[in-house]
Amino acid sequence: MAGKRKSTDGDKDSGGVKKKPRKKLSEEDDSPSGRSMSKMKKIDGTLIQTSKKDAEDTVHLPGFNLAGRPEALKTKDGGIKKSEIKTTGPYHTGNVNTESYWHFVVRSNKNEWIRFNPDSISVVVYGTMDNPKYVEGSADPLKKTPTVALQAGIGAPRMFLDPSVMGTSFVHRVDVSINNVPVPTNSAIGGLLLHYVRCARVFNHQARDCFVTNKDVTLMGEDEAEKTRGSLSAAMKKATSAFDYFDPFATKGARVPVYLDGQFPFDRRNATLESIDRQKEQNLFFPPDTTVEIKLHLYRGKQEAIFHHQLTLPDYFNPDKTEVDAPNADIQITFQDVTLEYESVELKAAEHVKAMKQYMEGGLGLYDYDIVRGQHQAMETGQSTTQSIFQIAEYCRLIYIIYIPDWATFPMERTRKPLSALTRYPTGCTGITLSFAGESHLITRKFENLGVPSTNNEISKKILFGNMRDNRMLNFGFERMFSRLEDEYSLNQGFVLDVKHLMSDKTEMLTIQHEFATSTSPPKQQVVCISVHPNGRATCRSGNSQFEWIWSFATAS
Repeated sequence: MAGKRKSTDGDKDSGGVKKKPRKKLSEEDDSPSGRSMSKMKKIDGTLIQTSKKDAEDTVHLPGFNLAGRPEALKTKDGGIKKSEIKTTGPYHTGNVNTESYWHFVVRSNKNEWIRFNPDSISVVVYGTMDNPKYVEGSADPLKKTPTVALQAGIGAPRMFLDPSVMGTSFVHRVDVSINNVPVPTNSAIGGLLLHYVRCARVFNHQARDCFVTNKDVTLMGEDEAEKTRGSLSAAMKKATSAFDYFDPFATKGARVPVYLDGQFPFDRRNATLESIDRQKEQNLFFPPDTTVEIKLHLYRGKQEAIFHHQLTLPDYFNPDKTEVDAPNADIQITFQDVTLEYESVELKAAEHVKAMKQYMEGGLGLYDYDIVRGQHQAMETGQSTTQSIFQIAEYCRLIYIIYIPDWATFPMERTRKPLSALTRYPTGCTGITLSFAGESHLITRKFENLGVPSTNNEISKKILFGNMRDNRMLNFGFERMFSRLEDEYSLNQGFVLDVKHLMSDKTEMLTIQHEFATSTSPPKQQVVCISVHPNGRATCRSGNSQFEWIWSFATAS
């Protein structure tokens, strides 16, 4: 790995010899000095300069990495025989509504190279409710049917998913094995899969159709004339789509994606880092005769992350509102279909024979990927100052810090409030300082009044927003993050820290200090830390015979 520390004589304690200070990874010998990293690209472990000014040119894979052979041949005449998108259903054909997990098994044939995407799995959601206009014996078709399909787009009923998460709202863990070798790092996210997916999809310069402020969560009025889909924001249209079938007599639901960001092999590169580095994830394929087994573990009630009609956004964030009314029992949600899609490529005979020969001669398929680790701590209640300390594993490149209530972090059925990563700075917080890996103040010395609403003239707010904007971490304006309106507040308030210059091969400490000068720390508040470590590597090599593959997973050391 490019970030591997080089040992020197100065690292040894030799009596009176003074130790040399430890270098950060950005200072190592393999990092080019005096060059803009936005114009650099890593090829075969070496950073080279790209040809285009913005560094967004086509990725050229190193010739020795056989996992990239199909992608490289797509632009070569006579290289690809066939390319198509294939689909498969659950391995067990039982009722997908009663299973505790969705199980898929994909076996590529002897000529087939395959790969997956973050949205490869999708689910058809269908819901019904009692017909409020029902009249027994009525001649009107709409009035004589006792149940109707949901039309959340016009408030019948008011329910939605976080549009940045969608079908991931039903999933809490992903297990994957490749040729019976488990992927060991997917579980590092813990119970924060949904929260990471939102962070990765909101904090990048191409984010769209996401909730930015409470004004985006537009709900229909009580007046029938106000209940039109045209009054919804783009984000809200996507949010309600899982429960909006347009026709009260509809019998087919809506298909929504299950985003699996941070889960190998569906995703190898964090979207925020792609945005910062202006470099897209390489398309790498698994070789023929590979078996991939996938299990998506579902939340027990399968509705733990649905915003339902009995809940308002102010009540959601209100710690004094310990529980809300249960959604109407007549609303029934079912899954009609779950499908896995994947890209399948067959090479022309000559290219296929060449690739297999290279594998047999010792060639490798290398899959570098980001490992995502999640942790959270409860903030002390009723204090003028609080401190949260997190241990961050080695080779950390990116850190998300978000602030969410208890019930948004882990399921709390009694509250009837859904899980989510809608994040707001702690109410009344007048000062926040961040330190990591020996650096006392990240970005600036202190962030002032981040938890004080309706004000944005503080210089630290300008500095924070400018840092995120210049690093291409967001796609919304300053007033949308720090609104001066009394009735508007951001749903994306947190920190996104690119700590590339502090990467090391040691576990480091992240310390977050909060001050409350005019009040005390709020109750039922969680501080969530999600870190991204680009040091995962999967390796595929040939065994003793053709199509016998040996898979291994390792982290950089």
